[in-house]
This record gives sequence, C-alpha cells and structure tokens, in this order.
Amino acid sequence: MTTAAILGAALAAALAYLGGFAAAAFARRTGVIDEPGGRKGHTAPTPLLGGGALAAAWLLVVGAGGTAATGVLLGAIAAWALGTFDDLKPKGLGAGWKLAGQLGVAAVWLAASGYHGAAALGGAACVLFAMNGFNLLDNTDGLCCIAALPPALCLTAVAGGEDTGWAFAAAALAGGLLGYLPHSWPRARVFLGDGGSHLIGFVLGALAFEAALASPSAPGARVLALPALFALALADTATVTVNRLRRGAPPWVGDRTHLSHRLHRAGFAEPAALLVLGAVAAAGALLAALLLRG
Repeated sequence: MTTAAILGAALAAALAYLGGFAAAAFARRTGVIDEPGGRKGHTAPTPLLGGGALAAAWLLVVGAGGTAATGVLLGAIAAWALGTFDDLKPKGLGAGWKLAGQLGVAAVWLAASGYHGAAALGGAACVLFAMNGFNLLDNTDGLCCIAALPPALCLTAVAGGEDTGWAFAAAALAGGLLGYLPHSWPRARVFLGDGGSHLIGFVLGALAFEAALASPSAPGARVLALPALFALALADTATVTVNRLRRGAPPWVGDRTHLSHRLHRAGFAEPAALLVLGAVAAAGALLAALLLRG
C-alpha cells in the first residue's frame, strides 16, 4: 500500500466516522426513520441515510486524490442516489424499477469509462451482482461493512505498491468502512440503507473489474477471482434465492433466511456469527488476491 493510499484511507475513516453523526441527526430531523416490526431485526426506530456519510467520505477523498476514473466517480454517485431514493420512498422501489435503476448506474459507468462489447457485458454483470449482493448482506448490524472490508483490502493489496487509481479508491473505501463501522456495530445507531449498500456494491464491483483487467494472471484465473472476491455475497445470495424459490416466493421478497439469520438460529451469538461470516469473506478475498497477483 502506498503512502498516498494509507493517508487516503485514514482521511476517509475520519470523515466517515464524523459524517455518521451528521447523517443520523439529519435523518432524525427529516423523519427518515426505519421503524421496527415484521421481518426486521431491530427493536427501536433507527435513522436511515448513513450511506450518505460513507459516500461523502469516499467521494471527497477519491475526488481530491484525482486518481480514480471519472466513470467510477459518476457511477458511485448514481448508485448512492438510486439507493437513497429507495430509502426515501415509504415502501421502497419495486424490484423492476430497482433493477432498471441499477442498469442505468451500470450504463453511466460503462459509457463514461469507454467500455464496450464483451468488456461492457462483463462489467455490467460484475456491478449488478455486487450491488444486489451487498444490498442483501445488509441484514444484520455491522455485516455489510465487515463483508466489504476484505474485498476492499484485497483490491488495495493486489496493486503491489503501484500507485493505481483503483487501488487508491479501494483503500479509501476500506478506510471509510472502518470509520463507519462504530455507527453500525455492535448496535446500529444509523443504518447504511440502500444508499450505502448500493454505493459499496458498485464501488467494489467496478474496482474489481478494473483490477481483473489490469491483472497479469491468465484469463481463467481472472474470471475465477471475481466470484472468490465476493464469496460471502455469492453464498448468501444463492442461499436466500434457492430458499425463496423452493417456497414459491419471488427471490426479491425479503425474509429471515440469510446466512446470518441461520447462524443466529443455530445458536451463534451475533459477534460469533459476524466472525464466521467475516472469515468467509476474508478467505475469498485472499484467494482472489492470489489469483489476481498471478
């Protein structure tokens, strides 16, 4: 990790931590509160819009660093805006509208980055899965941040000390996640919301795709690195999708059959469950780093 990346991560951590307090206060003043009940696990009204703190921290650091591609910055803004719009709607966006919005986010990034043909299809698939995968992982206090941290660190590490735009952006995201984590765990003071999970998913998906393109590894290794990098999101998405289809429910209708919920029902306390899931994410990220380094 370069000195610039370390400084960027530290600054993003400080900004995200301070921004979390501002986001919570703003959400309370404007009434953007997630009420408990139904399948939700929290028992007290909790402010939303925490993703705004993470988005602001990451965008300020990466924008000031001047190393990230314009397409990634524009896509990140679009992803955060889409998720935040979903948070602000009383019943959220429907599944069809959310998918259409995610396709629009991918299109913004791809067009601004100049990707076309097979690269555009691969990039779109990567960011669409990551946005939805991390949106699904945002089901337990702290989990989305903990699940995203190993991939962010992996993408920083595979640069091998080179001063690349995607490595600096990944380091800034890792710092932002660490800075925001005290607001999310052990008990959430402000939820990331869809704005936060969409931002995290998009940034990781886009940076992972850029890292894979830049990797000296063989094409097969680069292809395998992407699912390894998102191993936890992939496993959780597969688990809930299969379970919902077996019950005859639409895959996009929420329930409490995520991996975190299953571990809790199996007797794991929340810290232990997060440790297990974090270890899965870390193992996948380590494998991805080995594959991408060649």
